[in-house]
Amino acid sequence: QTMSGHYACSIDVNSAQRYVFVCGVVQEADSGARSTNSPAVLAYKIDGTANAPTLTQCGKLEKRDVKLVSCVKALTDKADVNRFITGESSSSGEAVCYYDVGSADFANMEPVRRFVEHKDIITSLTQCPDANGVFLSGSRDCTIRLWDGRQSASAGQLQSNGGSAHAKMITCLDSSPGIVISAGLDKLVKVWDLRQTAAPLRQLAVDDNAILKVALGSGGSVAAVSTLRRLYLIDVGGDGVTPIEPSFGEARSGR
Repeated sequence: QTMSGHYACSIDVNSAQRYVFVCGVVQEADSGARSTNSPAVLAYKIDGTANAPTLTQCGKLEKRDVKLVSCVKALTDKADVNRFITGESSSSGEAVCYYDVGSADFANMEPVRRFVEHKDIITSLTQCPDANGVFLSGSRDCTIRLWDGRQSASAGQLQSNGGSAHAKMITCLDSSPGIVISAGLDKLVKVWDLRQTAAPLRQLAVDDNAILKVALGSGGSVAAVSTLRRLYLIDVGGDGVTPIEPSFGEARSGR
Protein backbone atom coordinates (compact mmCIF):
# COMPACT_ATOMS: atom_id res chain seq x y z
CA GLN A 1 0.00 0.00 0.00
CA THR A 2 1.56 3.33 -1.07
CA MET A 3 1.20 6.62 0.78
CA SER A 4 1.08 9.43 -1.72
CA GLY A 5 2.75 12.57 -0.39
CA HIS A 6 3.84 11.11 2.97
CA TYR A 7 6.45 8.93 4.62
CA ALA A 8 5.30 6.58 7.39
CA CYS A 9 7.05 7.33 10.69
CA SER A 10 4.90 5.28 13.08
CA ILE A 11 2.34 2.50 12.70
CA ASP A 12 0.04 0.48 14.96
CA VAL A 13 -2.79 -2.04 14.60
CA ASN A 14 -6.17 -2.50 16.25
CA SER A 15 -6.68 -6.16 15.41
CA ALA A 16 -10.18 -6.35 16.94
CA GLN A 17 -11.39 -3.52 14.71
CA ARG A 18 -9.13 -4.64 11.80
CA TYR A 19 -7.67 -1.14 11.50
CA VAL A 20 -4.12 0.05 10.86
CA PHE A 21 -3.16 3.60 11.89
CA VAL A 22 -0.16 5.34 10.32
CA CYS A 23 1.50 8.70 11.04
CA GLY A 24 2.44 10.47 7.84
CA VAL A 25 5.41 12.84 7.61
CA VAL A 26 5.23 15.19 4.64
CA GLN A 27 7.29 14.02 1.66
CA GLU A 28 9.07 16.83 -0.13
CA ALA A 29 8.71 17.04 -3.90
CA ASP A 30 11.62 15.77 -6.02
CA SER A 31 12.07 19.30 -7.33
CA GLY A 32 12.74 20.55 -3.82
CA ALA A 33 9.63 22.70 -3.90
CA ARG A 34 7.70 23.02 -0.66
CA SER A 35 4.93 20.41 -0.40
CA THR A 36 1.30 21.51 -0.04
CA ASN A 37 0.55 18.42 2.07
CA SER A 38 0.15 18.52 5.85
CA PRO A 39 1.19 15.97 8.48
CA ALA A 40 -1.54 13.34 8.70
CA VAL A 41 -2.91 10.26 10.37
CA LEU A 42 -4.05 7.66 7.85
CA ALA A 43 -6.38 4.74 8.57
CA TYR A 44 -6.47 1.48 6.64
CA LYS A 45 -8.99 -1.33 6.89
CA ILE A 46 -7.64 -4.89 6.91
CA ASP A 47 -9.60 -6.99 4.43
CA GLY A 48 -9.05 -10.33 2.75
CA THR A 49 -8.02 -13.49 4.58
CA ALA A 50 -5.37 -14.36 7.15
CA ASN A 51 -3.22 -15.87 4.39
CA ALA A 52 -3.84 -13.03 1.93
CA PRO A 53 -4.67 -9.81 3.80
CA THR A 54 -5.18 -6.52 1.97
CA LEU A 55 -5.15 -2.92 3.14
CA THR A 56 -7.68 -0.36 1.96
CA GLN A 57 -7.33 3.27 2.96
CA CYS A 58 -10.51 4.31 4.74
CA GLY A 59 -9.59 7.65 6.28
CA LYS A 60 -7.11 10.50 6.26
CA LEU A 61 -6.93 13.13 9.01
CA GLU A 62 -4.82 16.04 7.80
CA LYS A 63 -3.39 18.14 10.62
CA ARG A 64 -2.98 21.53 8.96
CA ASP A 65 -2.11 23.33 12.21
CA VAL A 66 0.51 20.74 13.21
CA LYS A 67 4.21 20.57 12.28
CA LEU A 68 4.68 16.87 13.07
CA VAL A 69 2.67 13.82 14.08
CA SER A 70 5.50 11.84 15.65
CA CYS A 71 3.85 8.62 16.86
CA VAL A 72 0.54 6.77 17.01
CA LYS A 73 -0.83 4.03 19.27
CA ALA A 74 -4.11 2.12 18.93
CA LEU A 75 -5.99 1.67 22.20
CA THR A 76 -7.21 -1.91 22.18
CA ASP A 77 -8.42 -2.36 25.78
CA LYS A 78 -12.09 -2.40 24.66
CA ALA A 79 -12.80 -4.57 21.62
CA ASP A 80 -15.97 -2.67 20.67
CA VAL A 81 -14.36 0.80 20.65
CA ASN A 82 -11.94 2.17 18.04
CA ARG A 83 -9.64 4.72 19.64
CA PHE A 84 -6.05 5.88 19.16
CA ILE A 85 -3.57 8.39 20.56
CA THR A 86 -0.89 10.47 18.86
CA GLY A 87 2.08 12.66 19.70
CA GLU A 88 1.76 16.01 17.90
CA SER A 89 4.01 19.08 17.64
CA SER A 90 2.65 22.52 16.77
CA SER A 91 3.48 26.17 17.32
CA SER A 92 1.56 26.00 20.60
CA GLY A 93 3.68 23.14 21.95
CA GLU A 94 3.71 19.36 22.31
CA ALA A 95 0.49 17.40 22.79
CA VAL A 96 -0.70 13.86 23.40
CA CYS A 97 -4.00 13.71 21.50
CA TYR A 98 -6.75 11.18 22.24
CA TYR A 99 -9.15 10.31 19.40
CA ASP A 100 -12.37 8.30 19.16
CA VAL A 101 -12.90 7.09 15.58
CA GLY A 102 -16.66 6.89 16.12
CA SER A 103 -16.95 10.54 17.20
CA ALA A 104 -16.99 12.03 13.67
CA ASP A 105 -16.05 11.44 10.06
CA PHE A 106 -12.35 10.48 10.13
CA ALA A 107 -11.23 13.47 8.04
CA ASN A 108 -12.96 15.90 10.42
CA MET A 109 -12.12 14.36 13.79
CA GLU A 110 -10.95 16.52 16.66
CA PRO A 111 -9.21 15.10 19.74
CA VAL A 112 -11.53 14.08 22.56
CA ARG A 113 -8.74 15.25 24.83
CA ARG A 114 -5.47 17.09 24.23
CA PHE A 115 -2.77 16.80 26.90
CA VAL A 116 -0.03 19.46 26.80
CA GLU A 117 2.38 18.78 29.69
CA HIS A 118 5.40 17.57 27.70
CA LYS A 119 8.05 20.19 26.90
CA ASP A 120 9.61 18.49 23.85
CA ILE A 121 8.70 16.07 21.05
CA ILE A 122 6.72 13.01 22.11
CA THR A 123 8.71 9.99 21.01
CA SER A 124 6.76 6.94 22.22
CA LEU A 125 3.30 5.86 23.41
CA THR A 126 1.98 2.70 25.04
CA GLN A 127 -1.29 1.67 26.65
CA CYS A 128 -1.76 -0.02 30.02
CA PRO A 129 -3.41 -3.31 29.03
CA ASP A 130 -4.94 -3.90 32.47
CA ALA A 131 -6.52 -0.43 32.83
CA ASN A 132 -9.25 0.87 30.52
CA GLY A 133 -8.32 4.12 28.78
CA VAL A 134 -4.98 4.50 30.59
CA PHE A 135 -1.76 5.06 28.63
CA LEU A 136 1.76 6.47 28.90
CA SER A 137 3.89 8.80 26.81
CA GLY A 138 7.65 9.28 26.62
CA SER A 139 9.38 12.37 25.29
CA ARG A 140 12.62 14.03 24.30
CA ASP A 141 12.14 16.00 27.54
CA CYS A 142 13.23 12.74 29.32
CA THR A 143 9.90 12.29 31.14
CA ILE A 144 7.32 9.49 31.08
CA ARG A 145 3.79 10.61 31.90
CA LEU A 146 0.75 8.54 32.81
CA TRP A 147 -2.63 9.54 31.39
CA ASP A 148 -6.26 8.58 31.89
CA GLY A 149 -8.48 9.48 28.94
CA ARG A 150 -11.23 10.51 31.36
CA GLN A 151 -9.07 13.17 33.05
CA SER A 152 -7.82 16.51 31.77
CA ALA A 153 -4.31 16.31 33.28
CA SER A 154 -1.68 13.62 33.76
CA ALA A 155 -2.37 11.02 36.42
CA GLY A 156 1.29 10.75 37.38
CA GLN A 157 4.89 10.65 36.23
CA LEU A 158 7.52 7.91 36.38
CA GLN A 159 10.60 9.17 38.16
CA SER A 160 14.14 8.02 38.82
CA ASN A 161 15.65 9.30 42.09
CA GLY A 162 13.18 12.16 42.20
CA GLY A 163 14.00 13.38 38.70
CA SER A 164 13.14 12.53 35.11
CA ALA A 165 12.63 8.92 34.08
CA HIS A 166 15.83 8.88 31.98
CA ALA A 167 18.85 11.16 31.76
CA LYS A 168 18.44 11.47 27.98
CA MET A 169 15.60 11.19 25.45
CA ILE A 170 13.07 8.38 25.87
CA THR A 171 13.25 6.25 22.73
CA CYS A 172 10.67 3.54 23.41
CA LEU A 173 7.99 2.32 25.82
CA ASP A 174 6.16 -1.00 26.07
CA SER A 175 3.85 -2.51 28.65
CA SER A 176 2.37 -5.74 29.92
CA PRO A 177 -0.13 -6.19 32.78
CA GLY A 178 1.53 -4.68 35.86
CA ILE A 179 4.81 -3.82 34.09
CA VAL A 180 6.14 -0.93 31.98
CA ILE A 181 9.53 -1.02 30.28
CA SER A 182 11.35 2.05 28.94
CA ALA A 183 14.54 2.75 27.02
CA GLY A 184 16.53 5.86 26.25
CA LEU A 185 19.58 7.42 24.69
CA ASP A 186 21.18 7.14 28.15
CA LYS A 187 21.88 3.46 27.22
CA LEU A 188 19.56 2.10 29.94
CA VAL A 189 16.50 -0.14 30.01
CA LYS A 190 14.27 0.49 33.02
CA VAL A 191 11.46 -1.67 34.41
CA TRP A 192 8.59 0.02 36.27
CA ASP A 193 5.64 -0.94 38.46
CA LEU A 194 2.83 1.62 38.08
CA ARG A 195 1.97 1.17 41.75
CA GLN A 196 5.43 2.55 42.63
CA THR A 197 6.20 5.44 40.29
CA ALA A 198 8.89 7.15 42.41
CA ALA A 199 11.65 4.84 41.15
CA PRO A 200 12.12 1.97 38.67
CA LEU A 201 12.11 -1.61 39.94
CA ARG A 202 15.43 -2.16 38.17
CA GLN A 203 17.58 -0.88 35.35
CA LEU A 204 19.99 -2.59 32.99
CA ALA A 205 22.84 -1.35 30.82
CA VAL A 206 22.70 -3.68 27.81
CA ASP A 207 25.83 -2.46 26.02
CA ASP A 208 27.59 0.86 25.52
CA ASN A 209 25.21 2.09 22.82
CA ALA A 210 21.98 4.05 22.68
CA ILE A 211 18.88 1.87 22.90
CA LEU A 212 16.42 2.26 20.04
CA LYS A 213 13.55 -0.14 20.76
CA VAL A 214 12.22 -2.47 23.45
CA ALA A 215 9.40 -5.01 23.13
CA LEU A 216 7.99 -7.15 25.93
CA GLY A 217 7.29 -10.78 25.21
CA SER A 218 4.05 -12.55 26.07
CA GLY A 219 3.65 -12.54 29.84
CA GLY A 220 6.17 -9.74 30.33
CA SER A 221 8.98 -11.95 31.67
CA VAL A 222 11.42 -11.27 28.81
CA ALA A 223 11.98 -8.38 26.42
CA ALA A 224 13.74 -7.87 23.11
CA VAL A 225 16.08 -4.88 23.04
CA SER A 226 17.60 -3.21 19.99
CA THR A 227 20.66 -0.99 20.38
CA LEU A 228 22.77 0.69 17.71
CA ARG A 229 25.02 -2.37 17.88
CA ARG A 230 22.79 -5.47 17.98
CA LEU A 231 19.71 -7.28 19.36
CA TYR A 232 19.41 -8.76 22.85
CA LEU A 233 16.97 -10.68 25.03
CA ILE A 234 16.76 -9.52 28.66
CA ASP A 235 15.27 -11.11 31.74
CA VAL A 236 12.77 -8.49 32.94
CA GLY A 237 12.78 -9.87 36.49
CA GLY A 238 16.55 -10.13 36.82
CA ASP A 239 19.86 -9.09 35.31
CA GLY A 240 20.21 -11.58 32.48
CA VAL A 241 21.19 -10.16 29.06
CA THR A 242 21.56 -12.53 26.09
CA PRO A 243 22.78 -11.37 22.66
CA ILE A 244 20.66 -12.66 19.79
CA GLU A 245 22.84 -14.20 17.13
CA PRO A 246 21.72 -13.22 13.62
CA SER A 247 20.70 -15.99 11.25
CA PHE A 248 21.81 -13.96 8.24
CA GLY A 249 24.84 -11.93 7.22
CA GLU A 250 25.52 -8.77 9.14
CA ALA A 251 24.27 -5.62 7.46
CA ARG A 252 26.94 -3.34 6.05
CA SER A 253 26.06 -0.67 8.62
CA GLY A 254 26.76 -3.16 11.43
CA ARG A 255 23.23 -2.81 12.80
